[in-house]
Amino acid sequence: MDKFLKSIFFLYLFTTLTACNSKQSESKKNQPAQPEITDTAAIDSTAFQDSTKIKVTQKTKEKEDNKTYSITEEMPYFPGCSDNECSKKEIKKFIEEHLKYPALAKEKGTEGVVLLSFIVQKNGTVQSIKILKDIGDGCGEEAVKVVQLMTEKKIIWTPGKKKGKPVKVKYHLPVRFKLPTDSR
Repeated sequence: MDKFLKSIFFLYLFTTLTACNSKQSESKKNQPAQPEITDTAAIDSTAFQDSTKIKVTQKTKEKEDNKTYSITEEMPYFPGCSDNECSKKEIKKFIEEHLKYPALAKEKGTEGVVLLSFIVQKNGTVQSIKILKDIGDGCGEEAVKVVQLMTEKKIIWTPGKKKGKPVKVKYHLPVRFKLPTDSR
């Protein structure tokens, strides 16, 4: 009799579960079709991607416009020059005309090369002058003064170009301090 009751119990359980499942599936059939969330997410995602692409492109363009280059297709030239050799000669001439050997450096016999960097802006002006290597005794400061003098005298460089458009270019300038042989 025990086996008989177990069989009836399992049969009852089976029919109850089957009936519940069929009622759920019928109620789903009678309900109006709901749009799937994935469809909406895909549409929104596409719109988001498109607007993001526009924003990223604009930011990339802005960054490119403000980027400072070390090397460009056309490097900046000192006024009156159209090539690198002329530019180097004219810068050297300008420095020799305006550089004053610092008194302390003369006293101590300080010689060597001060390395400066500055940015030639898109409009040809010189900005952001920095000393990269200094030999001390006022030489670095004097070299900076000479480069700042270009701004004061309104000396406008021919700006560097990339793809035919003016760009900001970082320029490195070595300034040699050498005492005359007779003053050592």
